[in-house]
Amino acid sequence: MVPRRPNSDRWSTLSARVTVVFACESKVHNSSRAADAVGKVLPNAHTVVLTGCSHHMLPMLSAGELGAVLLSARH
Repeated sequence: MVPRRPNSDRWSTLSARVTVVFACESKVHNSSRAADAVGKVLPNAHTVVLTGCSHHMLPMLSAGELGAVLLSARH
């Protein structure tokens, strides 16, 4: 079950730091357009688009790059 996306006005109440990672070659969504949409509702979010991988390949092919992004999100 996929939860409904919150209304755009709810995002402004989010106080947590947010990192969003997209796979550039995703067949599910247009990564650059999705990253732009995140920037509009969460202007302080750290958004990363990893090149050369799809969302299925992301954990395997980009493990080093993904790991660095995730570790940097903790600080």
